[in-house]
Amino acid sequence: LAASGFQVEKGRGFTERDIEEKRRIALLDGRAAQALFPGMDPVGKTVEVEGRLYRVGGVADLSEPRTGGGLVFIPESTWPELYQYEEPKSVALKVTAPAEKSFTEAEWEALREETGTHAARILNSMVPEKETVHYRAWK
Repeated sequence: LAASGFQVEKGRGFTERDIEEKRRIALLDGRAAQALFPGMDPVGKTVEVEGRLYRVGGVADLSEPRTGGGLVFIPESTWPELYQYEEPKSVALKVTAPAEKSFTEAEWEALREETGTHAARILNSMVPEKETVHYRAWK
Protein backbone atom coordinates (compact mmCIF):
# COMPACT_ATOMS: atom_id res chain seq x y z
CA LEU A 1 0.00 0.00 0.00
CA ALA A 2 2.73 2.44 0.96
CA ALA A 3 4.53 1.79 -2.33
CA SER A 4 1.48 3.15 -4.16
CA GLY A 5 0.98 6.06 -1.78
CA PHE A 6 -1.94 4.61 0.19
CA GLN A 7 -2.31 4.99 3.94
CA VAL A 8 -4.75 3.21 6.22
CA GLU A 9 -7.29 5.77 7.41
CA LYS A 10 -9.73 3.54 9.25
CA GLY A 11 -9.42 0.02 10.65
CA ARG A 12 -6.14 -1.75 9.99
CA GLY A 13 -3.84 -2.83 7.20
CA PHE A 14 -2.67 -6.36 6.43
CA THR A 15 -0.72 -8.26 9.09
CA GLU A 16 1.89 -10.99 8.68
CA ARG A 17 -0.71 -13.48 10.00
CA ASP A 18 -3.19 -12.35 7.32
CA ILE A 19 -0.62 -13.20 4.68
CA GLU A 20 0.74 -16.39 6.27
CA GLU A 21 -2.72 -17.81 7.02
CA LYS A 22 -4.18 -16.64 3.68
CA ARG A 23 -6.94 -14.82 5.50
CA ARG A 24 -9.75 -13.43 3.40
CA ILE A 25 -9.48 -9.83 4.49
CA ALA A 26 -9.87 -6.84 2.20
CA LEU A 27 -9.00 -3.17 2.35
CA LEU A 28 -11.11 -0.69 0.44
CA ASP A 29 -10.16 2.72 -0.82
CA GLY A 30 -12.48 5.63 0.02
CA ARG A 31 -14.35 5.41 -3.28
CA ALA A 32 -15.06 1.70 -2.93
CA ALA A 33 -16.09 2.16 0.72
CA GLN A 34 -18.56 4.93 -0.22
CA ALA A 35 -19.95 3.01 -3.21
CA LEU A 36 -20.39 -0.30 -1.36
CA PHE A 37 -21.35 1.04 2.09
CA PRO A 38 -22.78 4.57 1.65
CA GLY A 39 -22.98 6.40 4.97
CA MET A 40 -21.77 3.34 6.91
CA ASP A 41 -18.50 2.22 8.46
CA PRO A 42 -17.31 -0.63 6.18
CA VAL A 43 -14.87 -2.14 8.72
CA GLY A 44 -16.10 -5.60 9.70
CA LYS A 45 -18.56 -5.80 6.79
CA THR A 46 -18.26 -8.40 4.02
CA VAL A 47 -17.50 -7.93 0.32
CA GLU A 48 -17.60 -10.52 -2.44
CA VAL A 49 -14.57 -10.77 -4.72
CA GLU A 50 -14.77 -13.26 -7.60
CA GLY A 51 -17.39 -15.29 -5.73
CA ARG A 52 -15.48 -15.43 -2.44
CA LEU A 53 -16.31 -13.51 0.71
CA TYR A 54 -13.73 -11.16 2.26
CA ARG A 55 -14.09 -9.27 5.54
CA VAL A 56 -13.26 -5.57 5.32
CA GLY A 57 -10.37 -4.85 7.67
CA GLY A 58 -9.82 -1.22 6.83
CA VAL A 59 -10.03 1.72 4.48
CA ALA A 60 -6.84 2.95 2.79
CA ASP A 61 -6.66 6.00 0.60
CA LEU A 62 -4.34 8.44 -1.14
CA SER A 63 -3.76 11.84 0.39
CA GLU A 64 -4.24 13.63 -2.95
CA PRO A 65 -7.40 13.54 -5.10
CA ARG A 66 -7.52 11.12 -8.02
CA THR A 67 -9.86 9.94 -10.73
CA GLY A 68 -11.17 6.47 -11.47
CA GLY A 69 -13.21 3.84 -9.70
CA GLY A 70 -12.84 2.31 -6.28
CA LEU A 71 -10.15 -0.20 -5.35
CA VAL A 72 -10.25 -3.37 -3.26
CA PHE A 73 -6.95 -4.70 -1.90
CA ILE A 74 -6.46 -8.34 -0.87
CA PRO A 75 -3.43 -10.13 0.65
CA GLU A 76 -1.02 -11.36 -2.00
CA SER A 77 -1.24 -14.87 -0.53
CA THR A 78 -4.95 -15.13 -1.46
CA TRP A 79 -4.37 -14.11 -5.08
CA PRO A 80 -3.50 -17.62 -6.41
CA GLU A 81 -6.67 -19.17 -4.98
CA LEU A 82 -8.86 -16.33 -6.12
CA TYR A 83 -7.49 -16.07 -9.65
CA GLN A 84 -6.47 -19.70 -10.25
CA TYR A 85 -2.75 -18.89 -10.16
CA GLU A 86 -3.01 -16.28 -12.91
CA GLU A 87 -0.22 -13.72 -12.78
CA PRO A 88 -0.88 -10.37 -11.01
CA LYS A 89 -1.77 -7.50 -13.33
CA SER A 90 0.55 -5.00 -11.64
CA VAL A 91 3.20 -4.79 -8.96
CA ALA A 92 4.18 -1.69 -6.97
CA LEU A 93 7.64 -1.17 -5.48
CA LYS A 94 8.74 1.56 -3.09
CA VAL A 95 12.33 2.79 -3.27
CA THR A 96 13.76 4.53 -0.20
CA ALA A 97 17.19 5.97 0.46
CA PRO A 98 19.36 4.88 3.39
CA ALA A 99 19.31 7.47 6.18
CA GLU A 100 22.93 8.48 5.54
CA LYS A 101 22.48 9.03 1.78
CA SER A 102 20.66 11.74 -0.14
CA PHE A 103 19.91 11.73 -3.87
CA THR A 104 19.33 14.44 -6.43
CA GLU A 105 16.03 14.30 -8.33
CA ALA A 106 17.89 12.97 -11.40
CA GLU A 107 19.51 10.23 -9.31
CA TRP A 108 16.09 9.29 -7.85
CA GLU A 109 14.59 9.07 -11.33
CA ALA A 110 17.44 6.83 -12.54
CA LEU A 111 17.10 4.63 -9.45
CA ARG A 112 13.31 4.28 -9.91
CA GLU A 113 13.76 3.39 -13.57
CA GLU A 114 16.50 0.85 -12.79
CA THR A 115 14.40 -0.72 -9.99
CA GLY A 116 11.32 -0.98 -12.23
CA THR A 117 13.30 -2.50 -15.10
CA HIS A 118 14.92 -5.01 -12.74
CA ALA A 119 11.54 -5.99 -11.23
CA ALA A 120 10.02 -6.42 -14.70
CA ARG A 121 12.94 -8.65 -15.72
CA ILE A 122 12.46 -10.86 -12.64
CA LEU A 123 8.68 -11.11 -13.13
CA ASN A 124 9.04 -11.83 -16.85
CA SER A 125 11.45 -14.69 -16.06
CA MET A 126 8.46 -16.43 -14.39
CA VAL A 127 6.08 -15.93 -17.31
CA PRO A 128 5.84 -18.93 -19.69
CA GLU A 129 7.48 -18.26 -23.06
CA LYS A 130 4.24 -18.84 -24.99
CA GLU A 131 2.54 -15.92 -23.17
CA THR A 132 2.13 -12.74 -25.19
CA VAL A 133 1.63 -10.44 -22.20
CA HIS A 134 4.71 -9.39 -20.23
CA TYR A 135 5.57 -7.02 -17.39
CA ARG A 136 7.15 -3.66 -18.12
CA ALA A 137 8.47 -0.84 -15.99
CA TRP A 138 6.13 2.15 -15.80
CA LYS A 139 7.73 5.54 -16.42
